[in-house]
Amino acid sequence: MLGSVPVNILKIDRRFLKDLEPAGSSAVILEKIVELAKNLGKKTVCEGAETQLQIDFLKQIACEEVQGFYYSRPLSEKDFIVYMQQHL
Repeated sequence: MLGSVPVNILKIDRRFLKDLEPAGSSAVILEKIVELAKNLGKKTVCEGAETQLQIDFLKQIACEEVQGFYYSRPLSEKDFIVYMQQHL
């Protein structure tokens, strides 16, 4: 089904990062999901990153985009504008 769905980005649920251990089953599953998405010509975004270990792992497996509290808690529009001005 994944190959026939007309989308170009695959969003990976944060549950896969929750108990990440680099040699554990979640790590293997995440790596294979990203690999599969790339083979299907789809970009990947993983949500729920909260630690440097998770960020490093997602970079290692070449996940293109990452969302999570590691970067910021949810912000109002006004606070988001301020945040972006401070971090560009």
